[in-house]
Amino acid sequence: MPQPTPDTRIHFALHPDHPPAVTATVTGARSTEARIALAARGFRDTGAGSMVLARIDREEPYYTQQAAQDLQHNYAVDIDPVLQEEINTEWTWGNHPMTHLTREEIREVSATAQQIHDDISAGRLKIHQHAHDGWTTVAVGTYTDGHSVHLHGEDHLRQFALVYDDEAEAVAEFHRLHSVAVRPGPAPATDTQRAAAAAHTPPTPRRAAVDRDSRATAQEDPPAAGPVHTADPRVGEALLESFFEDNRDWWKVRTWSDETTVACHESLIMRFEFDHEARHRSHVAWTVAVYDSPVGERLWYATATPPPLSGSCASCWTVSVPKTAGTRAPPAPPPRSRKKTSPKRPAPWRTSAGF
Repeated sequence: MPQPTPDTRIHFALHPDHPPAVTATVTGARSTEARIALAARGFRDTGAGSMVLARIDREEPYYTQQAAQDLQHNYAVDIDPVLQEEINTEWTWGNHPMTHLTREEIREVSATAQQIHDDISAGRLKIHQHAHDGWTTVAVGTYTDGHSVHLHGEDHLRQFALVYDDEAEAVAEFHRLHSVAVRPGPAPATDTQRAAAAAHTPPTPRRAAVDRDSRATAQEDPPAAGPVHTADPRVGEALLESFFEDNRDWWKVRTWSDETTVACHESLIMRFEFDHEARHRSHVAWTVAVYDSPVGERLWYATATPPPLSGSCASCWTVSVPKTAGTRAPPAPPPRSRKKTSPKRPAPWRTSAGF
């Protein structure tokens, strides 16, 4: 058995900003080899001189210990005392619904949920649609090898519910089970998923400290910051009502929340969702999707976000249009009023990405 190489060292520590995520700093002659070994155990290279293990089940200390035990035969491995304390601490979920499972069995359930999360993040599993069944989030998707699945639950509780050999059959059954609650694409990221993504993001370089004493005489007071504006909600509401008035072949669909309005075309192959609570550019106000058939594959979708409220641009909406996977020509733009636009008034949609 090879002895640890002194000049190839792996140091594990808790992530300074996103615990219980774990960082692994590798130094030495065989750093590339060690990074490959860490990547095989779930660590990701952040491009900042270290690798990060960030999971959705808060089991990073446990899997770090497993990695350290495997790698200590080939590399010099050391664990930060604070992380070691986390590893030695016994804990369990206080509100886990599967109360009949042991701690190890719960960990196996979480491992399956983590694998699903990794498959989606890596593009191996494409989510076609999602819904809320009254208790939790459900979804239907297809793996790159061709088989389709129904998923049930969120974060560390997400599991496979059903498996299908045919994608069309999986989507049709999903529509039958969840009816008008079905929405296009994957569900919005949870807080846990966003935290894991943030842990994998390289830290922003900090600016060098400024000697204020030497620049005190030359530095002027910075201008006062103006108020931060949000989008006028009346613009989206007016556009929504105008659309229904001018397009009688669309109707509203009742959902479980009053915060959104979902509309469906009489052909059942076009639908859109409007979020009444969207206020900022980072919020998706409109989601539009077109399908091959009422139970067929999604051909095209677009999202729109409201701009800040400032002058004449208050009625503009920024639209993000992804590329379509098929060769079929894309349908018309997202829903808009058919009334002519005044030359002095901007159009209610502004395309920011093409096909």
